[in-house]
Amino acid sequence: MDGSVFHPAFPMKLYMSRVKVFFTLVGGLALIVGGALATYELWFVEPRPLDAMSLLGMFSIPVMVLIFIPLTYFWVKRLVTHDPFLEVDDKGITFHSPKYGFIPWKDIQSVRGMVLQAGLNKVQLAIVTPRDPVEFANRYKGWTRYLVDTNLKHRKGLSIPLQALPVKPREFTEALELYARDQILRNAVAPPVQA
Repeated sequence: MDGSVFHPAFPMKLYMSRVKVFFTLVGGLALIVGGALATYELWFVEPRPLDAMSLLGMFSIPVMVLIFIPLTYFWVKRLVTHDPFLEVDDKGITFHSPKYGFIPWKDIQSVRGMVLQAGLNKVQLAIVTPRDPVEFANRYKGWTRYLVDTNLKHRKGLSIPLQALPVKPREFTEALELYARDQILRNAVAPPVQA
């Protein structure tokens, strides 16, 4: 045995759970429709005094609707296309959503799990930390660059949300950490020899 970590799940392609995507989509559509109806009522149906709560609702609810429209588009797209969400093999990690693309093991410093408290829910993430964050961020443009910069600033790596995947997030993260450690060591680039 060469001392490497063997896990029967790797290499793997992970697809989003269609059931989880469907229920997320239904929730997003409910928020859009409910928000649109509330906006219509606040602006057009019943004149009301302009107190702080009415003003807050008149402006925050339309903003919420505008935010949920692209998110709902994303979930519809995930429901109808069946591209893998994440691929992990001996060459690296490929993110298809968001479109970070292929990241070779030699460019990865570490992989770790993280749990975020989002309201009443706990969100499980796998965080992939690049060796050179500046060089890594410079690969991207536009919206993807914004996502990369935000993730690097707040989480010190790219976040992979695990909630919509058909795996147990904690077990997957533990297995991925072990597999990543082994692959990062195998693919490490030796520092230049100084004379």
